[in-house]
Amino acid sequence: MISDFYTQTAVILNYSTSTGDYWSTSTGGHWDTEQSIKAAVNLLNSNERYIGDKNQLLADYKMYCAPTTILSQDSRVRWDGDTFDVVEIPKNTLQRDHHLRVLLRRRYV
Repeated sequence: MISDFYTQTAVILNYSTSTGDYWSTSTGGHWDTEQSIKAAVNLLNSNERYIGDKNQLLADYKMYCAPTTILSQDSRVRWDGDTFDVVEIPKNTLQRDHHLRVLLRRRYV
């Protein structure tokens, strides 16, 4: 069963428009801890990119989790001490009843 591979714990943080700005790393006020889930998280790639006038290292990850996990592209995922942006939830994965594949991005400034 695919859920046997979910050996890591991740926390889904959902964005609330009540206070704060979107890019804050704080979980208080506008980033609410929605749920702690079991998942499998793997590094896809990392590279150096210029964003605006800053040079940043971006690392892309993929996360597999149960199809009942509630998240959106406004969500963030906290895993292994880091916070990741949800980049994409591919539509073809939403039609599967056995797992979600979520693409994540970690920013290192």
